[in-house]
Formats: sequence, C-alpha cells, structure tokens
Amino acid sequence: MSGDHVFISYITEDSDVIDELQAALEAAEFIVWRDKDNLWPGDDWQREIQNAIRGGSFVFLACFSSNLAKREKSYQFEELILAAEEYRRRPPGASWLMTARLDECEVPEIDLGMGRTLGSSIHRADLFGLQKYAQISRLVLWQSSGPWEVLRPRRPRQSHGPLRRRDVPRMTSRSACAVY
Repeated sequence: MSGDHVFISYITEDSDVIDELQAALEAAEFIVWRDKDNLWPGDDWQREIQNAIRGGSFVFLACFSSNLAKREKSYQFEELILAAEEYRRRPPGASWLMTARLDECEVPEIDLGMGRTLGSSIHRADLFGLQKYAQISRLVLWQSSGPWEVLRPRRPRQSHGPLRRRDVPRMTSRSACAVY
C-alpha cells in the first residue's frame, strides 16, 4: 500500500534542523509525519508510529547526527528496525528508504537483507555545510519526481510521461534558494 506522507525519523536533539527540513517538504506540498505533530495525549505512540511507517508512508527518511552516537539507547533504532523490515518487503531497487546526515557522523549499519546495510547501501543526503540548502532542495525535488507524484496536483509539464529523477535539473546552491 502506498502512503501519503514522508515519515521523518530523528532524535529530539536535532529538532531545529528537522524543523527546517519539515518546512521545506511542506512548502513543496508534502505531508510530513513527525511524532511532535502527529502524536496526541493518550495515543498508543508505539502503535501509531508502527502504523505510520508500515501503512502510510511513501518515504521513510532517517536523519542522523553525532548526537545519536552519544546515546546508549534510542527509540530511533526501533523505527529503523521497523523501516528495515518494511524495506525488505518491497521490490529490489525500491526507493522508499532514504537517509540524511545532519553533520559529519556515521550512518548505522542496519541490516536491510540481501547483503545490504543502511550505512553502506543507501546513498545519503548531507544536510550540513555549504551545500545544506542545495541538498535539502535536491531531496525535495527527488521526492517530487517519484512514482507517487499522482498523490498531489502538479503543474502541467511540456514533456509527456511520468517525471523521473533524471528529468530534474541539477541544483546549484544559488538555484536551491529559489526552491527552499
């Protein structure tokens, strides 16, 4: 079942950067699922998160920083295990699971099956440094160009057929500011 939202997995210490990312995604008309916005008092938060990952997300975006390495335990790891299980159920080559680094950190080597791991097999976006805004824009553009573009209205294009990632122009830091 394809979903209607981008699920962002992160830790609380990174909320300021995630707020920026969420704003960029929402400006591009994406629905973002985040614990701070979607969980309400009295919710069974574990069930709600599981449902949001398994049943409703068209992209699972795992965001990492050096803050995660400082923790012995994190609920983000539970989300990552659920995401890895969901990813294994999808056809090879499916681009449902995405990673982003918020600083110079390691992406955890979560087993994705078939010899693939999260840190080594999934190309990431680096959302820090001089290219931060260009990379955020690129991430938004990539998500806009997937097979789920039918989920939201788009302006008519001159070309025929579905929009593909290779059809999206490369972003420079200057042109990224217009998107972001």
